[in-house]
Amino acid sequence: MGCHIVPSIGALLLFRGGATTTCPSDAILSTSSLALIDRHGRIAVALRVQPEIEFQDQMANIESQKKRNRQNEVRRQRNKSINSGLKTSIKKVEMAAAAGELTEDLMKSAQRTIDKATSKGTLHKKTAARKKSRLAKLA
Repeated sequence: MGCHIVPSIGALLLFRGGATTTCPSDAILSTSSLALIDRHGRIAVALRVQPEIEFQDQMANIESQKKRNRQNEVRRQRNKSINSGLKTSIKKVEMAAAAGELTEDLMKSAQRTIDKATSKGTLHKKTAARKKSRLAKLA
């Protein structure tokens, strides 16, 4: 299916609906799309417009659930911080090992970070053991 209209320079075409339309530059535009035509009759700029999804802000009515939501958010942020620091320390050890400049201080620091994450409950005991074992293999 080709374009049925020959647009003028700078024309703005709007395609709507589920039908797929093929235009002169062989670009396929579907759903809701905007296209700007250049002086050669080709699509210069194509923009697909995503349908807006309406999110319903659902707030709990029950006090215990409100408290649980607050607790979960605090824990999520704490876990995110701990995991970020953990990844950074492991990455430092891996980079140093690849460069051949691995030191005991880096290794000890990474193992300490892993142990802290385990004691805080962010990492499982066996996951921590696996990570420390893999770091030890690098040495």
